[in-house]
Amino acid sequence: MAPYFALALLGAESTGKSSLALQLKACFVLAGFSVFLQSELLRLWCEKNQSLPSQQDQHFILSEQIKAQNDWYLNARANLNHDCFTPDLSVAGLVGNQAPFIFISDTAGLQTAAYSHYYFADNSLDKAALIAHEFFDFSFLMGLDLPWQEDPLRTGSDSQMPVDSLLRQLLSRTNHNALFSTVYGHHQQRLINAWTALQKHKRLAGLLPDWPSIIELANKNSSSVLLPLQTLLEPSLKIQNRNKDHLENGLRRWGHFCENCADGECEKKLFSQLKRN
Repeated sequence: MAPYFALALLGAESTGKSSLALQLKACFVLAGFSVFLQSELLRLWCEKNQSLPSQQDQHFILSEQIKAQNDWYLNARANLNHDCFTPDLSVAGLVGNQAPFIFISDTAGLQTAAYSHYYFADNSLDKAALIAHEFFDFSFLMGLDLPWQEDPLRTGSDSQMPVDSLLRQLLSRTNHNALFSTVYGHHQQRLINAWTALQKHKRLAGLLPDWPSIIELANKNSSSVLLPLQTLLEPSLKIQNRNKDHLENGLRRWGHFCENCADGECEKKLFSQLKRN
């Protein structure tokens, strides 16, 4: 087996799939991985045809999704030394400590099958989508905690809960009961939660840097692929730089990072002032 890790992002409309996919790609790049992000083929189809797909179009979209993941896998194998093929992703199993290839799919065949259920009461895509999903090592199912974002290519927020339920049902029907995690959180916290879940995956254990290291790496790198991540992390990067200035000037900073603002001193200072008053 090639040292690769395939990740699928699933979720109802307007749940942050594409944003998280771009952010995760940037994190993996920072960590030294070779990453390919498969953009959402449904959206590409809609933009090209300026319409929503018909029931028959769903079959074409599914076939394109399966082709994309198979093509990537064949290309990944072709670019690897034969000795790199190993049944696990432990560093010891990789030639020259080569980082595993990462495939991130912004939605997958199960998403298309779920839409076919919801919009057309059609379950004919289930079998092919379930088999195709065995390609993935892990899936993220987007939580429904983000505000709805209007888009002419979206049908409406009423679809969110039914599609979420259909995706959960399909995930439970995969042959290996596909591993997935529902990811919640706004702004930076959503990405932190996703990255933490990946760190715990047995095939990536010990290979991913912790979150403070990601922030440090983002602060030192100006590659355009990191823009989605750097924009999200901008408050943390500013605070990190301020902390560095304090340390260089011999001033001790509070060392905790709050969940939302990433600056522990603000809360500490607030409660200190309240106590004095």
